[in-house]
Amino acid sequence: MSLIPFGFWAASGAGGGGSAYDLLETTTLSSSASSVTFDNLTSTYGGDYKHLQFRLLVNRTSDNPDANTMLFRFNNVSSSGSYMSHQLYGSGSAVVSRALSNTAGYLRGALAGEGVTKPSPVIMDILDFADTNKAIVSRTMSGLIAQYGQAVSLESAMLTTGAAALTQVTFLNLGTHTFSTGNRFSIYGVK
Repeated sequence: MSLIPFGFWAASGAGGGGSAYDLLETTTLSSSASSVTFDNLTSTYGGDYKHLQFRLLVNRTSDNPDANTMLFRFNNVSSSGSYMSHQLYGSGSAVVSRALSNTAGYLRGALAGEGVTKPSPVIMDILDFADTNKAIVSRTMSGLIAQYGQAVSLESAMLTTGAAALTQVTFLNLGTHTFSTGNRFSIYGVK
């Protein structure tokens, strides 16, 4: 029995040697930044990999001491009405679910603020990222340890502008908030 939820997080699956995930690139911030973008994803990795996984360790500067949110944008699409998402968010004994549509970016759940010493881990999977015959859909898990407690978030999102390959992912903050120095953004490929 697999202990990996939903099975396909196990990537290329059972048996055989070698790693299921290949580290493709990492960006570690040497100064705070309002956004981080990965470009040319299909042309760079589409020939060798079927799926992409983004792994982040992030928190924010110039924010309240607990938590807030950030946006993912795919293919530089930022027009209102371009995304829809569903979220299941748990904090302590409380569970909240929500659906968002007609947004200008995919809003991810809680993110550690500047007063939090432990950055939030975020894992986002995009399956069949180079396929031009389907919409871009992502699945994200994230966690948070903040002054008010702990939280976990499971989310799915879709770019609703039509079928397209994923060429770009941008992680960005709202308003004047920035990602902290030392935050890490990595891409892994799954064959």
